[in-house]
Amino acid sequence: GIQALVDWYALHREEPVWRRAAGLHIQAVSQPQLFIEGNDRTSALMVSYLLGREGQPVFVVGTDNAKDFFDLTAEAKVIPRSSLSCLVRCPRLKARLAVLFQRQSPCAGLLR
Repeated sequence: GIQALVDWYALHREEPVWRRAAGLHIQAVSQPQLFIEGNDRTSALMVSYLLGREGQPVFVVGTDNAKDFFDLTAEAKVIPRSSLSCLVRCPRLKARLAVLFQRQSPCAGLLR
């Protein structure tokens, strides 16, 4: 639930904002999901809040990034958070999501 998400965030506070945002998204949509419905939308809002709070542009799902976003989200949705599979698959997925989120930044190419 929410406490697991809060605990995860506390452990990853020192990561670059793009990786934290990507990890937050994975935590919200992977199994078990936070809510019965609306996890994608809720996660996009949490990611945007985190990015905005850190002075970065918010993430907006648009025609240019929707396919990539929903493909990566679909990958995350089938991963059980507390599994060995997550330890293997989540770092790569997190890196790909971080790049997707960062592409919207005017300072794309720089990981803060």
